[in-house]
Amino acid sequence: MNWNTLTWKVARKINDSVVLDNLGWNISIPLFRGCRIAALICILCSSSLISTLLFSYITIELGEHRALISTVLFSLYMPIAYSIKELFSIRTVYLTMHPLRNFYKTLGIPRVQVVCAESMDKIVLSLMVTGGWCYSAAIQEIFLESDVVAAVILFIFPFLICLLELLVTLSVATREKIRGNKKYSLLYFVLIALCIIGIVELGSSYRGMKSWYIYSLNVFLILTVTVLSMCLVLVLSVSRLLSEIDFSLNNEVWNSNDAILRHSQNLILHWTRIISKDLFDPWRIGYFSHLICVAWLLLFALLGAKTFLPINMIMVSSSMIIDQLSAVIVFGITITSSEVIINRVGSYALLYQNRFVWEMGEHAVLVSLVPILIAAVICLPIVIPIAVISSILGGHWLIVMSVECCVLSSSWIASAILSDGTKFPDGSITSSMSTGIVSVIISSASIALLLYCSQLSMPILEVVISLILFGGAIWAGVNRVLYLPLK
Repeated sequence: MNWNTLTWKVARKINDSVVLDNLGWNISIPLFRGCRIAALICILCSSSLISTLLFSYITIELGEHRALISTVLFSLYMPIAYSIKELFSIRTVYLTMHPLRNFYKTLGIPRVQVVCAESMDKIVLSLMVTGGWCYSAAIQEIFLESDVVAAVILFIFPFLICLLELLVTLSVATREKIRGNKKYSLLYFVLIALCIIGIVELGSSYRGMKSWYIYSLNVFLILTVTVLSMCLVLVLSVSRLLSEIDFSLNNEVWNSNDAILRHSQNLILHWTRIISKDLFDPWRIGYFSHLICVAWLLLFALLGAKTFLPINMIMVSSSMIIDQLSAVIVFGITITSSEVIINRVGSYALLYQNRFVWEMGEHAVLVSLVPILIAAVICLPIVIPIAVISSILGGHWLIVMSVECCVLSSSWIASAILSDGTKFPDGSITSSMSTGIVSVIISSASIALLLYCSQLSMPILEVVISLILFGGAIWAGVNRVLYLPLK
């Protein structure tokens, strides 16, 4: 694989420009990079300070070996969060079909460099957090003259995490080539099995004695070195495979105006068909089908476990705990799914098209209602299994459906009123930071109200809160169509 330095620099500059545009900062790229380096240094120092305090506290209260295990387990948060974002968010669509693919193809920038340039900032951030977390603990291990194996593990672990994150990104970008390849399937299976064995081994040694801890530490060091070597081999081979896959040009033109003019007598039905066709491209269909399969597999697994195992002994006595867990899970799924939908058919993404349909004589309420109804229908097959699982475990199915409606409506309101993201040539937009913050705040407040109403056994209030937010989403869409400027 020949790595062109010039195209890599151009890819990095384009990525920094897109990030600056999303943030709305009017500064130069060198100044932005300097600010980013300063922020990373602050994050490294803060992570080291927090790790030092926690490591000392856990060492005094629970023992040195448990402090070490806690440090390693805490460090696993970054790769887990990173993997979830790469696999179940808008990043999945960007990795498989980038909205700027025509632009990069014209400039001659390889796809592998674009993928690495966009993921490098997140991986370096993960390195700073886990590096500060693990290295401060490793230095304390050296000063305490403890086991050398523990210090070696702590020094290796941040680099292992970064390699795992890079492997996840490259694997998502090349999954069409990897899927069905027996060699890669076997390597990934062995890698996942080794990671699970290492975590189980480390977790079991947390409750074990000192002698068992020393044995587990040696085993974990061997597993860490093995996984690190496998990750390095897989990253090199998958990146070489990605370098052979170039961007495919998108020559399709969105000709909604002609379609609407030809069928102006039944405008809203054809508008619905156009939105559905625009949203259900192969890459988004793959994204939603994966989520639906995972949700229904969990439901069938629980039903099977209920048949053969005493699930009643495992069930949590308090339904409130089940409702809280269900609300958190549905919140995470819906807010990531809504980002994938809104960036394509949201009020800001379809700003000109919505205004055109309204000027053709359709009611503004119907114009705004159609996209959000399509989004709700898409999310239902994902949320229904979670509602059934919650009911089986003693929770309330209504809280799950209400949370899905409130989170989707909150995201729609934020995108319609505050959206100032970058519009790509394929018609999609990026999510701005202000939109994300406002949608999370509104969603969290509505979920807190829903849980409080559930605790008071007042389901009618849950329905009222959901309908109010759903009406607010429609109002925000109408307001965007009628009054807000076309910017």
